[in-house]
Amino acid sequence: MFGNLQNLIILALSLAVLGGALWGLIEAVKFSPSAYVAAGKRSKALWVGLLAAAAIVSFISLPTPLGRGGGPINLFGIATMIVVVYFFADIRPKVSQHHGPRGSSGGGW
Repeated sequence: MFGNLQNLIILALSLAVLGGALWGLIEAVKFSPSAYVAAGKRSKALWVGLLAAAAIVSFISLPTPLGRGGGPINLFGIATMIVVVYFFADIRPKVSQHHGPRGSSGGGW
């Protein structure tokens, strides 16, 4: 009984990390490179690369019915969670302050 519950918890945590990594990757691509510089953060290429690696690692680390790993409770899984949480807690809020709407020419309609 508890084995099935543990497997469901690991699966839910794994899917949450994968979803967060993919969402973070989409968000990182959305911001312009100048927004990262203006916010005083590392380059856009670094964060896109880190989040892409996090998405790949979290996909590979899915539990055995879906992937090859045992979930996010290993060294790479923990590193993946740290990258995703750090992006959403520190990078995204500061970069979004310096990111204007795409394609705007500064005027109204």
